[in-house]
Amino acid sequence: MDNPLDSQLFSYFITHAAQTLNIYSETNNPFDGFVIDMAIGNTGLMHSLLCLSASCLLAHQPSSAQEIVVRHSHHFDRAVVTLRKGVEAYSSDNSTQNADCIMLQTILLALEAIVTGEIHGSYRCHLLAAQRLVDSCGDLSSDVQSFARQFLQYHNLANTISCLDPVNVVKSSMQGCQTETAEQGTFSGSCVDGILHGLLDPMSRTRQVRDAIRYHRGIGNSRWFMDEQLLSLALGVETQLRTWQSRLQPNTPQYWSSLTYRQSAYVYLYRTIKPSKASAELTQVVSEGLSYISLALRDVTRSNGMNGWVCGVLFPPLFLLGCACFEVSQRQLVLESLEDLHACNQRTNIVHARAILEEVWSRMDAAHGADDAWDWEAVMKDMSVDIMLS
Repeated sequence: MDNPLDSQLFSYFITHAAQTLNIYSETNNPFDGFVIDMAIGNTGLMHSLLCLSASCLLAHQPSSAQEIVVRHSHHFDRAVVTLRKGVEAYSSDNSTQNADCIMLQTILLALEAIVTGEIHGSYRCHLLAAQRLVDSCGDLSSDVQSFARQFLQYHNLANTISCLDPVNVVKSSMQGCQTETAEQGTFSGSCVDGILHGLLDPMSRTRQVRDAIRYHRGIGNSRWFMDEQLLSLALGVETQLRTWQSRLQPNTPQYWSSLTYRQSAYVYLYRTIKPSKASAELTQVVSEGLSYISLALRDVTRSNGMNGWVCGVLFPPLFLLGCACFEVSQRQLVLESLEDLHACNQRTNIVHARAILEEVWSRMDAAHGADDAWDWEAVMKDMSVDIMLS
């Protein structure tokens, strides 16, 4: 830190950004723990941290002084340069410290692209690099390995449910993927593992069903259900979701968040395999999901950020629920919840999500329902919007 503004950015990261970026519960937040500690001892990581902090500050206070914009640009450029040098150095010195710093820099730069709300997919290269590092690097410390794995679990899922060509497709167990501990026999009490436990697999299978149905519809075949293998896959997902139970302590923010994800997973399947029209069943599922979001958010105190991590994990399921709202009253509740999330973390991508939902709703309201009203990924492509809904 060679500028007075850098001290301000570092302080802002500690007091604010670390909390708004958190998706790991109040007691297990890497951003105000080892990320800061390691950045103090590594120039490249510090540049990445200050760059991300500046992006968070500019998102929270768009009228910030031009000097902040200048420092952001400086730290971004230096972060990219030092990351490249770090990768080159790692080839000759594959120490755990070097590996950890490379991974953390990659994650912070991915978050920087997400926070800014840039709509042309600048997050992609960082998300891909992070996945490759996790898959190939055996030199990460246990803390950074766990942090990176959970970061990728959440962001890969958010990307998979909202993009025609996701960066890293979340694989189902039937594809031989055994990387997510949340989908194996083990169980972690940390936020992401706990909330997504047992749901990654059915949601990844739904993505397979969705892609296959999109193909059938693309060639003019509306009778996709005549494909026995595809129908069996869809019915299997429905069974998984019907028998799923949260393993978290009841009546906690994590518990309500996990139920929200279950409801959104059902919506994800329903909007994929059923006609794009209102039904009592769909209305009930959405209503229950929105009530769980309300319960999860009730303990969030905007003034001091207590339980603010809840805001960080509810965006993807809220978006899915929104894509199933045929009732005007439910749409209003979705918009209000988006405002609550935006008040917590000031993410620009939440503003973009509202515009996407309004376009989806417009197609849902078209006479007899537009043929593409179910396909919000295609809607986003039509709008030339490639953002991370996280």
